Amino acid sequence: MPFIRATAKNYFLKKRIDIGLEMGEGKPEDVYIVFKEPSEQDKIDLSEAYSGDSAKERLEALYPLFAKLMTEHNFYEDEKTQMQPAAIMDVLKEKSFALEKVITDFTAWVKDPFPKASEQK
Repeated sequence: MPFIRATAKNYFLKKRIDIGLEMGEGKPEDVYIVFKEPSEQDKIDLSEAYSGDSAKERLEALYPLFAKLMTEHNFYEDEKTQMQPAAIMDVLKEKSFALEKVITDFTAWVKDPFPKASEQK
């Protein structure tokens, strides 16, 4: 049986979601967010978020989960200060197309993290 040494990151998979066009930039890759793989509890929380009675309740349940799983991004408050994940989620609340792409791409990835090569972009 192979030995796997876990890194300090404590995750193996990540998903980059490019939202440059949805944020009003020139190319998709101009703005991005990277999420780490969710834990089993995170997946349960995601499932529970989707069971909310209203769209507002579902979104409010997703925001902290997405902020928790965000590992990289290129959002800045100023030239030197990177935004905190919760602040990025606040920005996305005002950008419905970007938020929709993040939710759609993330949930599709969680459901199928290893798509066949022919199905990948």
